Amino acid sequence: MHLAECLASLVSLISRLIQSAKRTRMSMLCWGEAVVLGALEAVRAASVLQHRPIQALAAHRASFEQRYCTPRLTGGRQWICTWKCALRLWRELQRFSNQMLRYERMPEGLVHEIGLPAHRAMPDAYVTAHHLRDMFNEASLDQLLLWSAEPGLLLRIPSGPERGKSWDQVDLPVVQRFLSDRDRDVRFTAESVLARRGNAPPGEDIATQGSLL
Repeated sequence: MHLAECLASLVSLISRLIQSAKRTRMSMLCWGEAVVLGALEAVRAASVLQHRPIQALAAHRASFEQRYCTPRLTGGRQWICTWKCALRLWRELQRFSNQMLRYERMPEGLVHEIGLPAHRAMPDAYVTAHHLRDMFNEASLDQLLLWSAEPGLLLRIPSGPERGKSWDQVDLPVVQRFLSDRDRDVRFTAESVLARRGNAPPGEDIATQGSLL
């Protein structure tokens, strides 16, 4: 990826967005300025990633970040999703949002004030870094990347009359009902539960799936 090429693409995108915006002149200018600033930050990030020996990127719910940090900007680097990895490593916990993990786990060295307010870039990155550090104390980089490449392995039933129950608390027909769920994480979890019970769906590798829970 060449920086000049990236910049040209971003400028072209900005032009198309501004031309298609149906806003007043003043609001369009403000909106366009925000897009330009975001584009410049993206170019700067791409430049940094090009020249550093970075093995992977990390984020909580990394799929959201990947919508904006495309392979063209990241150089195709792999991602660690701390949400997916937390579901594998800390299954005794009740909540797995980035900020709830900090309250349930109380990571060593985390300064409460720096991690606030929630849902802001710097505080969230600060909290995520502490989760990631502790994950590396329990699993290898390869293992974290493997979990991150797969759908999330959910702990509890996400919907319906059994919502909130552990998958181990429900009968086989209930689990099978979720095989056709629209959510990829739910389908993956249902398949994994069935594999562990010895009732894998057709085509599933029971031996592989059975190691997930």
